[in-house]
Amino acid sequence: MKYALILSKNKPEISQNKKESDVVSLYRQKKSNEHKNNLSEDVTKKGYYKPKTDFLSFQKKKKRKTTLSRNSKKSKIKGVLGKIYISTTKNNTILTLVDTKGNTKGWSCSGSLGFKNARKSTTYAAQAAAESIVKKAKIFGYTHMRLSVKGLGRGKQSCLRALTKSGLKIVSLEDKTGVPYNGCRASKKRRV
Repeated sequence: MKYALILSKNKPEISQNKKESDVVSLYRQKKSNEHKNNLSEDVTKKGYYKPKTDFLSFQKKKKRKTTLSRNSKKSKIKGVLGKIYISTTKNNTILTLVDTKGNTKGWSCSGSLGFKNARKSTTYAAQAAAESIVKKAKIFGYTHMRLSVKGLGRGKQSCLRALTKSGLKIVSLEDKTGVPYNGCRASKKRRV
């Protein structure tokens, strides 16, 4: 035997005579009456009614992710912000100093400092190139730096180590080294 639930204002009563469809219709009537009671008496000229409660308050509110915008990050940095692009290859290490708009302010590489041939790819040459770009950055008045590293050369670590010890505050560090998804065929191995 099915029991039906009748909704009343005081307490729900269970009766055996009522069907489930009757209970649903009673529930809908009750809800519509409550909605009519919530309507305000202020009726506009066109005949529309203005409900007391907002329709949006019944909808689920979406949770927003709290992320820092670019403007808030810039406001926290007190000083002049610049960017250094570091490109490390098998034979050389190249550093480029850039302002926030992307204009090149200066550059340095281990080849331009007097290192030749195999000495260009050493860690000491990369460290010397980093020290020279720091001097140029201080001449332009930069205090904070963003670093962008690209390549798998030997001078990568020593270059970063020299930049962290230089006195410039490093805001961010990103690695843009490209990883092939089995792209070009690798060059033949040397036979020595």
